[in-house]
Amino acid sequence: MSDRPLLKLGEYRDADLKVIHPRATLEIESPECRGELSRPASVRTIDVPEHYLVELRDVTCAPRQLLIQQDVLLPDCFRRRSARYAHVQLEPAGEGAFRPKVAIAAQARIDVPCFYLDGEHTDHFGHLTLEVLSRLWPFKAIDLSSYYFVTFAAPTRRIVELLEPFGVAANRLLFLNQPVLIRHLTVASQSYVLEQSVSSAAFAVWNRIGDYYGTAHGAPSRIYVSRAHWRQQRSLVDEPVIEAAARRLGYDVVYPEEMSIPAQVGLFRGAEAIAGPGGSGLYNCVYSRKTGSRTILAPAKFVSPNDALVNAQTRSHVTHLTGKTVADRVSPMLGDWSIDPQLVVDTLGR
Repeated sequence: MSDRPLLKLGEYRDADLKVIHPRATLEIESPECRGELSRPASVRTIDVPEHYLVELRDVTCAPRQLLIQQDVLLPDCFRRRSARYAHVQLEPAGEGAFRPKVAIAAQARIDVPCFYLDGEHTDHFGHLTLEVLSRLWPFKAIDLSSYYFVTFAAPTRRIVELLEPFGVAANRLLFLNQPVLIRHLTVASQSYVLEQSVSSAAFAVWNRIGDYYGTAHGAPSRIYVSRAHWRQQRSLVDEPVIEAAARRLGYDVVYPEEMSIPAQVGLFRGAEAIAGPGGSGLYNCVYSRKTGSRTILAPAKFVSPNDALVNAQTRSHVTHLTGKTVADRVSPMLGDWSIDPQLVVDTLGR
């Protein structure tokens, strides 16, 4: 039997599925943009898909969000709630069929009841914060501490810190590195869909984490969230100048990737004015409880709807300040970019 079999798209059986939150709508403000891309703010309505909980038996879990039951791909393989979008581990193989790019034959079996906590990009802080953690929304309805949590994330301290507010002990985390057959698996749908929707259920997850760790003592009311110490992609070439200007305007310059989860949560929870280049660090705005300003710096071709979604709970005013990627024919998600520092100064100084 092939270890890369042809897999058909499947659906959950009604007997296994519990719809907890029906479909809904949510009004959010699309941000104002200034700079290379300029447009006014507007209000739009987003569709929030139903949230469900499903109890499954004999599911093979493989790295990067693959859940397979008898050569059938389960719906939660797809982080955007649709097979129309490319999957990092799957290649199309005809109508309604895919072939895995990696071997998926189970190398071990787990018999204890497990809760699924994985995604395509679980080791990426932004995807972890928004997509993966949003699966924890049933915490008010079921006792999460009674499960073992399965994930293909690297075994880092931050996973432990993020689950601690839900009563999940470190010894309940199963960090996997190969396909595993799980006899009893509970899967909760994502309550956050990247660039598409957010819900009150997702807000409840982030609020639980924020309430658990609380606001840092003496937390500044203004923070500039810099990417200067994390230069793997989308480096802002003007950042040293902008950091200096932000300090003059009363902003504390912070580097979230150098902080623990409790420290990051406590910092953002107390901030009212938050600014910085768009990306993972600013997704910590989900922990904020204060309505204020959110000033997001980004290449004009990398203005993300996520910034409006993560700040929807506090109804904070989001402004995108846009620049441009330095090199031609380079992805705006990856390439170095620049922005007019005076545009940033004028906006932060308002």
